[in-house]
Order: sequence, then structure tokens, then C-alpha cells
Amino acid sequence: MRTPAALPALAVVLALEACSLSPRYQRPSVPTPPPSYKEAGEWKVAAPADSTPRGRWWTMFNDQALDDLETQVSEANQSLRAALARLEQARAETRSARAASFPTLTAEASATRQRTSLNAPTYAPGRPTTGNVFIAEGVLGYELDLFGRVR
Repeated sequence: MRTPAALPALAVVLALEACSLSPRYQRPSVPTPPPSYKEAGEWKVAAPADSTPRGRWWTMFNDQALDDLETQVSEANQSLRAALARLEQARAETRSARAASFPTLTAEASATRQRTSLNAPTYAPGRPTTGNVFIAEGVLGYELDLFGRVR
């Protein structure tokens, strides 16, 4: 009787598994947070701070270097505002350029009241001379970009 070739390989794997020298795994204990923020020890009720200075709050430190830094930041903010405005302008132009790749829908409606002259060649006796004309139009258009003009 012949032994299958996999049997010696299985015996080697089982023998190596028995020689493991690593310590047994023990799950570390992890403190769980409280289920509600109110049960945490650091939580407290908000208290109004009306005595806290508003506006130029950094002046309470009486530090000239801090005052100079705040002045420098305030002046630099103007250039940041200009850069932000340029960014918004570029985004708007990009949206406008991308709009060409979407379908366009145009709708128009009008209502007029007209009176036909009794001397007009189209006047039919017995018909009213005054009438209302209501017009509603809608156009849906889409340009196929076969040659890449829109991009």
C-alpha cells in the first residue's frame, strides 16, 4: 500500500505547529468610555463669560510683539481676501465654461389682447373684433461635441 505524498507534508506542518514558543495571547483590558457625555467627569455646565473682552482680545496681554503680529495678520488678510475673490471668480468662470457641455432649456410665454379692425380684409362678420392670444414656447437644445469645440 502506497502512502499519499501529502501525508508527510501534513506531518511536518503539525510537528512545526507543536513547537511554537510564543506566549499565549491574553486580551488587554481597555477602559470603555461612559455611554453619555454627562457621565464623564470633565463635563460641566456652560457658564457665561461676559467679562471676556471682545474684539481686540490680544490687547489684554499688553505685549507689543503680539500687537505687531496682529497688525501684520490684519494687513495680510486683505491679500488673502483678494486671493479668495480671485479663486471664486475662477470657479465661476469654470462653471460658466462647463455649462456649454450640458443641454440648454429655454422657455418663453406671452399673452396679448388684440382688436381686429372692422375694415380689415380678414374680418369676418359676426365674429368678435377683440380677442386674446396666448403663446407658450419651449426649446430644448444640446450640442454634440463631435470635434471637441466645446471642450
